[in-house]
Amino acid sequence: MNQGAPLAHFTAANFSKELRLQDALPSLAGDWIASKKGCKKAIERERVLLNDVVGRTGDWVHNGDRITLLQAKQIQIVKIPVPLHIGFEDDAILVVWKPAGLHTSGNHQTSLRSQVATWAKIGTLADSLGHPEPAHRLDFATSGWIVFGRTSKALQELNVDFKNERIKKHYLAIVHGKSPAELKIHLPLENKSAYTATLCWATGNIPTRGEGSLICVATGSGRTHQIRKHLYAIQHGIVGDDRYGNGAHYAGHGLLLCAYRLEFTHPITHQLVKVEASPPRKFKRFSWVKEALATVELQPLP
Repeated sequence: MNQGAPLAHFTAANFSKELRLQDALPSLAGDWIASKKGCKKAIERERVLLNDVVGRTGDWVHNGDRITLLQAKQIQIVKIPVPLHIGFEDDAILVVWKPAGLHTSGNHQTSLRSQVATWAKIGTLADSLGHPEPAHRLDFATSGWIVFGRTSKALQELNVDFKNERIKKHYLAIVHGKSPAELKIHLPLENKSAYTATLCWATGNIPTRGEGSLICVATGSGRTHQIRKHLYAIQHGIVGDDRYGNGAHYAGHGLLLCAYRLEFTHPITHQLVKVEASPPRKFKRFSWVKEALATVELQPLP
């Protein structure tokens, strides 16, 4: 087995009864893996050791047992199609732009994670990881900033900050219909609370589809496809969304949603980190959007 480096160690304690590994892991590794599903995947991918032996989902865990969470297996060197756009870099973290049409991670040789692993050198800090690991995800169709941890401590702190919604994420989207100046959407998703707020920056015509709006979006949670689901639910589906909206009318242009700004406290230095970028060129195919964006000072992408 090609094991990754250890990320974290846990000791089972205070369990009222023995538990299967897939049921025990979420309470132990909650600062590293955000969901029960993610814990199960980690076990199935042989990233969890139980008393120094590769664990299985059905293995029994008793108080006093040792559990180790491993970094994902080493990634093979891949070709980087275009230069990576780095928004921030030091020995502890990286902030990298993910283009639309690229997986953040997963079993994809062309994923952003694989490209970053190929590009980045191993850090000099004592707890440096074998390669940087993303602390969050963006949809395949969504472009925007991704934060990577380069050390074990930085990655853990980033995971905790995302879990506790301390990292501010702002998106730009072009949606169908004339949006109100402000919207606050409270709509549960996955049986959990979910909150999305929007500001309308401009409105104009979308050929053959009537009115559209350029909006800035912020979320108070990070449920799967939250922004797409919330906007579609209030009849302002995102242009190009072929899953929840009317994307078929704009085939070839993709989803007009990007995570253009991230703002957070550095997990090690505790300094403010803020990265921002102008959205991809496809956003400017509408003249009224191009004019609106020209009035906002955003860092352009190369």
